[in-house]
Amino acid sequence: MTSSETSPSLGTFSWFGNELPLSERLRLIRQSGFSQTFLWMGSEEPLVEAGRAEEMPGMAADAGLAVDHVHASYDNANAFWSDSPTERDALVDEYLKLIEYCSRHSISCIVLHVTKGPNPPPSRAEGVEIFRRLGEEAASSGIRLALENTRVTSRVDFILNELPLESLGLCYDSSHDTLYSDTPGVVLGKWAHRLFTTHFSDTDGRADVHWLPMKGIVDWDAVSSAYPTSHTGPVMIEAVPEDAVQPPAEFLADAYHKAVDLRERLLAGHE
Repeated sequence: MTSSETSPSLGTFSWFGNELPLSERLRLIRQSGFSQTFLWMGSEEPLVEAGRAEEMPGMAADAGLAVDHVHASYDNANAFWSDSPTERDALVDEYLKLIEYCSRHSISCIVLHVTKGPNPPPSRAEGVEIFRRLGEEAASSGIRLALENTRVTSRVDFILNELPLESLGLCYDSSHDTLYSDTPGVVLGKWAHRLFTTHFSDTDGRADVHWLPMKGIVDWDAVSSAYPTSHTGPVMIEAVPEDAVQPPAEFLADAYHKAVDLRERLLAGHE
């Protein structure tokens, strides 16, 4: 699996630490060599805040980029496990609307966090049923929900174990795995058969800094060993510059070269 025809494509986050207009960010991403991206659906994205999220997929297409997935806001992620039916219902409505959005725009995957912070509410049956309902609704629209490993990886394990739905799987985040797990690579290996998408970045081991790969302490040998070469999605970078004043085109050129190197390393781990 070495030719450009068979190797995974390369992508990077549409928000990469620079507050340029989205259309300009997307143009620069494509210009740097990437063919895919993902969109942030939180209020920090100006077009979302302005009620213009419907324009975003078209901007990506105009730039020549495929949208691998959208990333849902995680501000209210703990409401999945709330003891308040009102809070739970509001979050379900939010996700049902996002599923409809992706269906309209032919975006096949949504990444979501299942908890927020180091001490989320305990798991409860009502939360599992939310994920069952959302998984079933997503499946009916041809959409998959990728649960990202964050601070409490055990909750992702719990949901995926409880709900063997084809529409529920993993979004693997290498920095989160290094920061919050004693056994990096294990969650990726465990759910390799349900890996939907990736967020690759590096960390200094102290904070969720999201540096470019190979600039921190992530054990890339462990990640490469666990990475399934059968995965057909892009090698997706989710990183921001170490230096806040680095020009965006320069950062993206660096990001593209790191993505190429990482792709080779991920595939070489199985040779």
